[in-house]
Amino acid sequence: MSEHSAYHHGEMSLTGTIINMAQSFCGSNNINLLTPSGQFGTRRMGGKDAASPRYVFTKLEKITRAIFHEDDDALLAYLSDDGLSIEPEFYMPVIPMILVNGCDGIGTGWSTFVPNYSPRQIIKNLRKLIYNEEMEEMFPYYAGFNGEIIPEATRPGTFNVHGKIDRLNDTTLYISELPVKVWTQNYKVFLESLLTNNIKSESDIKDFKEDHTDTTVSFTITATKEKIDSFENSKDGLYGKFKLMGKLNTTNMHLFDEVGRIIKYTSPDEMMKSFFSARLDFYAQRKEHLLLIMRRDLKMLSNKARFVLEVCNNELIINNRKRADILGDLQERGYDLFDNNKEKADVSSSEESAEDSASDSDLARGYDYLLGLKIWNLTLEKVEQLRQQVKDKEVAVIELEGTPPSKIWEDDLDVIEEVLNERDDEFEASAQDERKAQKKSATQKAKKKAKSQKVAKKKKKKVNEWDSDMEDDSLIESKIFNTVASGSLDSELSDDFVIGRVVKKKTTKKIGSKTKVPSIITSNQQLKKRSDSIDVDVISDSMKKKLNVTPVKSKPSLASSIDSFLSKDFDPLPKKGKKRLSPAKESIDVDDLSVDDDMNSPEKKIAILDEKVSKKKPIAKKSKPAPKAKAKPIKKKKEILIVDSSEEEDFKEESESESESSDEFKFKDEPVIASPAKRSIRVRQTKKKNYVVDLDDSDEFNDSE
Repeated sequence: MSEHSAYHHGEMSLTGTIINMAQSFCGSNNINLLTPSGQFGTRRMGGKDAASPRYVFTKLEKITRAIFHEDDDALLAYLSDDGLSIEPEFYMPVIPMILVNGCDGIGTGWSTFVPNYSPRQIIKNLRKLIYNEEMEEMFPYYAGFNGEIIPEATRPGTFNVHGKIDRLNDTTLYISELPVKVWTQNYKVFLESLLTNNIKSESDIKDFKEDHTDTTVSFTITATKEKIDSFENSKDGLYGKFKLMGKLNTTNMHLFDEVGRIIKYTSPDEMMKSFFSARLDFYAQRKEHLLLIMRRDLKMLSNKARFVLEVCNNELIINNRKRADILGDLQERGYDLFDNNKEKADVSSSEESAEDSASDSDLARGYDYLLGLKIWNLTLEKVEQLRQQVKDKEVAVIELEGTPPSKIWEDDLDVIEEVLNERDDEFEASAQDERKAQKKSATQKAKKKAKSQKVAKKKKKKVNEWDSDMEDDSLIESKIFNTVASGSLDSELSDDFVIGRVVKKKTTKKIGSKTKVPSIITSNQQLKKRSDSIDVDVISDSMKKKLNVTPVKSKPSLASSIDSFLSKDFDPLPKKGKKRLSPAKESIDVDDLSVDDDMNSPEKKIAILDEKVSKKKPIAKKSKPAPKAKAKPIKKKKEILIVDSSEEEDFKEESESESESSDEFKFKDEPVIASPAKRSIRVRQTKKKNYVVDLDDSDEFNDSE
């Protein structure tokens, strides 16, 4: 276009115009003259989502040549740019395209807006004008629009444009159409504003869902019944609340007429009448031009038929004769001269010899349609064929001479209607394919969602079955340390063990004759690896929180607290379903483990323990013995003593004698409950005995000490 029309502006303007001429979504063109081969934009963003011009392709639509008829090409006033014939001053379509596709823009000192009108209604009114009948009133029309365009009674030239909204039930609204020139993406932003427009009070809508295509709109809105009722009772109802009302005006239609004057048209009827008079004059010109061409063709066919017949009858000799003699003979016999192809004439003239005269060249160009026939055409069959063509052409000339210009116009309108019907059928088939694809996609999504829900349900079922067989974290931790305390650490060894929240393997252990509860499989080596991450202070805090005890008012010494704690007797592994191990006979006062403020330092604790251990005697009790709690004897395989980490070597030397002389330091099947949040405990095991260090809750465990 830039090359053949001498386009003096930027290519961006040219490519933008081409893209706009190929758009066919609702709100753009009623008849797109170019084919949208590629992404030329949709109603989601009003064409702004079109691809870059280098990625799209186009060509003329079939209906384009029906609207801009080929017979009118020779009648147009073509402009000249530096000696180059370029585009015409204006085109003359069969129907007024300014009303079909409308226009909206500004110029120097002028602005204009012309809405779209139905091409079928335009054709119908043109026929009425041909027969001098009154035209029907025309309303704006946009292809693919399913809403309503209603004229205002009080303001002529103004139309109200309504979208489409339905109330499906008390809490659901469905929007299936938006006003003209309101694009889907912009309306989505408006609905999102309704979700958050009221900060202090409840928002207008709860939620909305989208199910659009490139050509349709689908919003499903949910809100409370009270809100929807209030919307319906407002001034403009649901249409006003959800901005589904627009306006179109026909009061600013400024256009050029056929002689280049700017005229303000007050109605589409006035524009139709102005177009009708100019178009009808062109049909009269077309008729004269067509008659001129047909009569010329008729003469040419008659000359060809006579020439071939004379050659076949040897009345005209062409072989073995000079060129000038043949041309002179044709001129004497009265054959007509037709200079059809100037390019061929120029080529033939360039091939002429220097002695050829100018008159011979003119005769050669004029008789080229005869002397340029192929030898196969010099037969009797060709003569009969040419005679039949002459008869048909004579009939066509007679028919055209008796046809009024208005009848030619009606024939063109019939052709346009036929092409419009084919075009509508193609659009309907495309829409059906789109709906089928959308339905198929929705079905696939539903199946995929159902399948994922089924898989998730199975996984959840497995997790619930596993969780029903396992206790909570505190009970699992209790079992780990209960196994250590009961001396059964070596009896159940496995690489798969439980610590904290991770369970790798589960077994069952019989208690009595029928009951089975999960037991924890662990190993000494793995427990040693994890022992450094368990904090004694955290264990003490956890015990205080988890055991139901009553704090005492007095604060006994450290030794008496340890004796009182170790004297308690607890059950072994609990039955399935209990949340934690409860005391076998009575509750333990966890606060008994606390000491006076002067005993809070680790140095004093270590000194007291060192003094008691060095005498190879158990620490003397200073508080009352635990009531009614008797220690159960345990196996002498392993004994655990509560000491400080700095005294580990001393206990290794005197561990054997200490275990014989003091029974207060033996565990009585009492589990030590560790908090899952933080663990830092040191478990030391000699060849024969195990020792556990316990500090007061207010002290922190220090590896250096």
